Amino acid sequence: MTELARRGHEVLFLERNLPWYAERRDIPRSRFGRVEIYETLEELHHQHVEEVRTADCVIVGSSIPEAAGVADWVASESSGVTGFYDVETSLLRFAGVEDAVTLYYGVDPLLYFPKTEVFHWDLASLESYTQTHESLLDQLMFGPARLWPEGRFAVAGQHYPWKLDWPENVVRIPHLSWTGRRDFYNSQCFMLHSAASPAVCLFEAAACATPVIAYPSTEVEKLFQPGVEIFFAETAEDILRIARDTTYLKRANIGWGARRRVLREHTITNRIQMLEACVLENREELKIAAD
Repeated sequence: MTELARRGHEVLFLERNLPWYAERRDIPRSRFGRVEIYETLEELHHQHVEEVRTADCVIVGSSIPEAAGVADWVASESSGVTGFYDVETSLLRFAGVEDAVTLYYGVDPLLYFPKTEVFHWDLASLESYTQTHESLLDQLMFGPARLWPEGRFAVAGQHYPWKLDWPENVVRIPHLSWTGRRDFYNSQCFMLHSAASPAVCLFEAAACATPVIAYPSTEVEKLFQPGVEIFFAETAEDILRIARDTTYLKRANIGWGARRRVLREHTITNRIQMLEACVLENREELKIAAD
């Protein structure tokens, strides 16, 4: 929102009022655009239909309840460009366009940057729990923790069940604010990224110059150079070798290499410029179709 507003756009963010988000809402109001909370789909349709109809662009995120239905409603009402953004795959699909656009998370350098902190964690992660994620969590976080009882580990994120076999030296953190996330990255020696698709934490940690250990992924390897800007590991033993044997200088070089990459290619400004170009292209196609 902030970057869109800085670039002269009028922004309206519509959020469904759900207990989980209500308790942890980071932007209940904003100086950069409007944030409006709705209770039901009926309220959304009744109170915001005119804004949807007159907007130049409306994008629906996959994380909202009944996202597909909301996307259909938006497409039927809007006279502008409409799109559907899948937060899991970072794919943005515009209505009437066959090919999706990959639009990864972009970092605001004013929010995420290196700070001098005491290292509380030898290895930590910040990813929401999914069942498909469970085996990698056990392999790449719990495994190293069991093999290294003196090590300090932390897992931050939503929906992790207590029934998991948590090692005693792994701390669970249910939620972090945006500023809390920055401090969290700066207080760890290494950050674990286990998702196949580049997640938010990958770019945020890199912006903080925190070295990242990632499970091998073609997508991630296209964004950060292995051994220069990121580490890759497939087993608990790989994780321990990196975490315990990497020198401070090597760790710092990897972290700062990743930060330089983020500042060149993965800031929120980079992403908004890409989004603007896509929307303008689709607006031209709408005009051509209308003519």
